[in-house]
Amino acid sequence: MKQLEVTAYVVTALGTAIPLWIVLSAFSQISPHSAKLVVHILDVPPLVPHVLFVLSGIGAAALSNAAWTLQGRPYWALWSVTLTLVVCSATLLSPSKPCLTMPCLTILGPALLYALRELVLKEIDSVVWCRAQCMASAGASSLSMLAWITWIAVGFPGRERWFDWPPEFGDLYLQGRISWKFSFILWSSAPGCSVLLALLAVVYWVRLTYLSLHTEDDRNAFIGTSVKQLLGCLVAVAMTVWIGASLSITAEREDMRDETIFMACMAFLGLGLWMRRTYGEKAVFAVVGQSSAANEALAILESSWVKAFILMVGAVPLLVYAATYGLYSRLRGSPKPWPLIETLGGWHWTDVIVKALWLIVLYVFLFVAMGKATIVVLAVTNETISSWPVMAVSLAVFLVALALFMFPSTPGGPIYVLMGVVIVHSAESQGWSSEAAVAWATLVSFVMKLTFTAAAQKWIGEPMGKSDWVQQCIRIHTPYMRAVEQILQEETSVAKVALLVGGPDWPIAVLCGILELPVASVLWCVSPVLVQSVFPSVLAGALLYWQQWGNRHKDGDAHVEESGLAEVALVIAGFLQLAVGLIAALCMQETLEANFEQLSARRPQDEWLHKLDELDEARERRTIRLTSWEALPNTLRLALCSSLLCAESSLVLLVGPLHEWFGMSCFLPFDVMSSVEKDLGGRPLAIVQPLGWVALALAALSSVGLGVYYSFLAQQEASAEIGEATPLLNDPMPGQPSNKNSA
Repeated sequence: MKQLEVTAYVVTALGTAIPLWIVLSAFSQISPHSAKLVVHILDVPPLVPHVLFVLSGIGAAALSNAAWTLQGRPYWALWSVTLTLVVCSATLLSPSKPCLTMPCLTILGPALLYALRELVLKEIDSVVWCRAQCMASAGASSLSMLAWITWIAVGFPGRERWFDWPPEFGDLYLQGRISWKFSFILWSSAPGCSVLLALLAVVYWVRLTYLSLHTEDDRNAFIGTSVKQLLGCLVAVAMTVWIGASLSITAEREDMRDETIFMACMAFLGLGLWMRRTYGEKAVFAVVGQSSAANEALAILESSWVKAFILMVGAVPLLVYAATYGLYSRLRGSPKPWPLIETLGGWHWTDVIVKALWLIVLYVFLFVAMGKATIVVLAVTNETISSWPVMAVSLAVFLVALALFMFPSTPGGPIYVLMGVVIVHSAESQGWSSEAAVAWATLVSFVMKLTFTAAAQKWIGEPMGKSDWVQQCIRIHTPYMRAVEQILQEETSVAKVALLVGGPDWPIAVLCGILELPVASVLWCVSPVLVQSVFPSVLAGALLYWQQWGNRHKDGDAHVEESGLAEVALVIAGFLQLAVGLIAALCMQETLEANFEQLSARRPQDEWLHKLDELDEARERRTIRLTSWEALPNTLRLALCSSLLCAESSLVLLVGPLHEWFGMSCFLPFDVMSSVEKDLGGRPLAIVQPLGWVALALAALSSVGLGVYYSFLAQQEASAEIGEATPLLNDPMPGQPSNKNSA
């Protein structure tokens, strides 16, 4: 037994340390060989890594179903091919997607250890192996951080400051061969790998704790806690996606926003898959069935709007998945359907497609188009008033920012950045010190945020709260919303602060007005936003101004190492947003779980809302019956499919890698430091490139399918028998038994 334990510790230590050493040797400024490897990677045609990435996605889709289709050597052959494709694509994508490359390469060691454990070292006890993995990850994390600190302390020839880059990386950046983001990731890859390995050590420790529990009750309680934490992560990711959906202070700069959101989503997905493998699918679902909060969350996740969102963002992967399954079915005869295929087969596709079209149209015109319009307005504001006296500038930008905040889709980040740019510029022009200018801009931005919160609460929220339609839309009578209401009605608590600070600005402020909460209490609890979002964003604006004008150095030029610090400040704000959102989500889960009976009990004042819900459910059942995909005319199905194709094509043009592959983009480079006169020729609409007009036209064209669908639905409802309205409440959903006889 001792020999097996020693084997476990040695194998896990080597299996974690060797891949980490390879990663740091190839993709870290610590290594003298990294720059040479980067030059060779840059010579690879850009289409190659993307093809490998698609192939690795196909392999991962097939691998996820291998337990139902493959066993033994075929499974591990597919596993090896998929892992090889992932490593190759991640390596070659490093210049354009460094934030995604480093995590993929860092977890190579744990992935290889998983295969080694399953194939060779099955006789080692699970507790011993898990403890060895935990210690190996923690040790490798410490060594990686120690190596970076030593490099920072010792330095290299010619270094002036601790954050300087080796000359070869500065030259590659100045030549335009690599981006500032890639250089910064290479500089910080060692501490980044350290943090990731530390998180893996925590995951292994959680599994070790679970394996150390002996009673069934203790294990079930532990699983329940893990499930609630995972649901909290989901809510936090959703909040981050909502807030980051239109956050773009610059056009072609390295803001790392997309990578941050993608990594948050992938972290949630990875935790979910790990939980399924660690605890077992049956155990997880058994515990979820006993958890009130988990059941409420799953009910929300099963809604057609969530399915529509999945279709919206995953139409291409789902199509590849279905094509892979179809090809496999032809080669293998008629095998058992893959789990995802079975799940997709149970969707009401008409409803899902219609709602996906709505989501895409709203995203394109509300977030993309309005987001670009907001940036143009901010740039015009900066260009117009930046030369005014500092007090006049502060008042003007205060009013402009307050007006923009009143629109639901306006993100707070770019507005705080604008205030940092304009106020710091004006203050320094009048002799203020940089520190005083940043402090004053932060104060004005913070006061504006408090003013908006109070104004939205009193002028928007309270009048809207008197509307029956609004009360029904926000579903204030449901357990989740009542849990939110209970938290917000507290005097002062961590949960209330996290919810007010971590949630999206406009919806949270308006909700406080709908609930008629005291303004003073809300403002007090929202004040930590000063540290969480306002100051980092204002500092980012100041850094943008200093980088643009180079007034921070006597030679008039900004050092290359500082050219992306504004984006780093915004990334810090984004991570703080995710952390606070996670705390808010966990507090909501705890409140719902602890008071579920009280929150789910019907209140007399909510009876009319429950009756409206019943009527809506009846209408939805009738709509589903009238618009089942099989019963639709071929022309309508063609119209919906064509509209979905147009909508997805619009999304691909707007967010796809066309600029990286072909040098084409939908919008001209334009940010809050740009000039409408100089950069757009005095025509604000010139920001939209021809490809952008095509994308917007496709999004508008997709709405034609919606018009055809609703016209068909109106005709179907008009032709329905008049007497059908009476038994609507008793009409069963498809697949459910009728309860008319029992009634």
